[in-house]
Amino acid sequence: AVAREIRDARVRQRRRQTDEALRQSEERFRAAFENAPIGMALVACDGRFTAVNDALCEILGYTSEELLAKTFQEITHPTDQESGRNVLPRMLAGEMPRVAFEKRYLRKDGTVAWAQVHFAVLHDAAGVPAGFITQIQDVTERRRAEEALRESEARERTRATELQAVMDAAPVA
Repeated sequence: AVAREIRDARVRQRRRQTDEALRQSEERFRAAFENAPIGMALVACDGRFTAVNDALCEILGYTSEELLAKTFQEITHPTDQESGRNVLPRMLAGEMPRVAFEKRYLRKDGTVAWAQVHFAVLHDAAGVPAGFITQIQDVTERRRAEEALRESEARERTRATELQAVMDAAPVA
């Protein structure tokens, strides 16, 4: 009887230690998720947001309550809808455990936010896909700068071509 009590006490102690380790792990994840400097979301397999952080709300201009009432498809730019529809089934089928790409989101105010998006499949204890964890980094300013650079380079090429044409047409002295 004493041996059983000792064994049961050890089992209870291990269970308490396991529960405490799990609680601490969940706390660390929650803190990392909530305080991440980039947007983060947990997304159900049907595309509904189940958790969002403040950084994502800031990028998109929605409150967390507003985003939790939406799917990621609802805020994806129409031109980028098809790529998501093609990738997610492949991810859920296990063909792609994670993926990264750039896409456009529609902010609440109607403007476009370019984002570098990283998706990874989350599995339940049985290994069945349970949803996705998503990291979203706003790259709108970088995209604007790249476009401005392309436009500037195009103007310079046009000027160079025009200057060359003038020089070719000028009489040789």
